[in-house]
Amino acid sequence: MTELDICTKEDWLNRVIQEAKSIIAEFLKETFVRYRKLGKLILDSGYRKGQWKSEHKQRFLNELGIEHPSFNRMVTLGELSEEGFVHAVNKFPSLHAWANQKSLAKATFEYPLYNVWKTFQIDNDYGQDYPGRTPHQIIESLLYYYTDQNALVADPMAGGGTTIDVCQKINRKVRAFDINPARPDIEQNNVLEGIPHNPPYDFIFLDPPYYVQKDEYIRNEFNESIESFYKAMQKTLHNCHEVLKEKGILALMLKPMGLHENGHFEWEDLTLKCHALAEQIGFKLTKRICVPLNTQQYNALDVVRAKKGRYMLNTLRDVLVYQK
Repeated sequence: MTELDICTKEDWLNRVIQEAKSIIAEFLKETFVRYRKLGKLILDSGYRKGQWKSEHKQRFLNELGIEHPSFNRMVTLGELSEEGFVHAVNKFPSLHAWANQKSLAKATFEYPLYNVWKTFQIDNDYGQDYPGRTPHQIIESLLYYYTDQNALVADPMAGGGTTIDVCQKINRKVRAFDINPARPDIEQNNVLEGIPHNPPYDFIFLDPPYYVQKDEYIRNEFNESIESFYKAMQKTLHNCHEVLKEKGILALMLKPMGLHENGHFEWEDLTLKCHALAEQIGFKLTKRICVPLNTQQYNALDVVRAKKGRYMLNTLRDVLVYQK
């Protein structure tokens, strides 16, 4: 199946699911081959090109009885070159052994020593595809520096669930919330109405939807206007302060917003303005960490426009670490 085979919005996922069931039945005993064929099927149906939304992935998982880690391994095997796939099959006695080796290799990344972190890549073993997805290394590094094992962590805007997967890996307890949960282990909750807590949290990771940065975001108080964004952030920061333990940590990830329209460049430093709100509420800033964005977020046309218009493209992004 290729993207040309996907005819209508109503039937493309049904066709993918039926073909997946055929693959599972045909290659029941050949696990590597089965996973690779399923991965290629998923990729050919537009997984990397925005065809799949969170509800599509969840339905696919439910109908085929597949877990998130298995889905991610399928995609990874589907993306391997023929040489890489043959190497995996010949070197490892089972898919489980290959997956363990892969996870071990990823577990050994060095926690950053300085407060300017390198550009991390998205890893499909952590969280599911979601607008504004956070690289898992950022969350894991923050938890390494600011929490101990069994600490209670909250993510009030959990998105694709990356924080959940990181906490499972490094032995932290976690509760994740979202106004529109993308997976079953995320609880439905609107952060503007409060954050469920009992007991209070040791650490909160907060990655809010930046005003008008992502078209895929649900329309709400965060993106109706820049004024409504700051009002929503003030409520959110207050609610975070309410549910943190004394001396608890809030890690807030934000970036400046730049708009270039009609020959005029508009600059809005969300980071500094939200910092002022956090201080008013009673948070104490303890560290500012630069976690730069990947330059690949810009296409060739963006670069040409920036050069012609003599303005710089933004890759600046910060994590502000506060203590209650």
